[in-house]
Amino acid sequence: EVCDPIGKEWFQVEADQPRSDAELLGMYLVTRSRGANLLLSVGPDKHGLIPQRYTDALMRLRKNNDPLSP
Repeated sequence: EVCDPIGKEWFQVEADQPRSDAELLGMYLVTRSRGANLLLSVGPDKHGLIPQRYTDALMRLRKNNDPLSP
């Protein structure tokens, strides 16, 4: 398994942005090509919620990895 944060920080830091779509997809494809699982750490905010910017990045990763997406 490969475990990395979705941004650059392991814990929720307000200024931390998700990695680029290309970087996340590359991480996923390399990890899967080696027969491993990619675990992305996505820390909740101070209210216990996942910030929308991380949710959006994960949804784009899903779409970018889907061969049937337009």
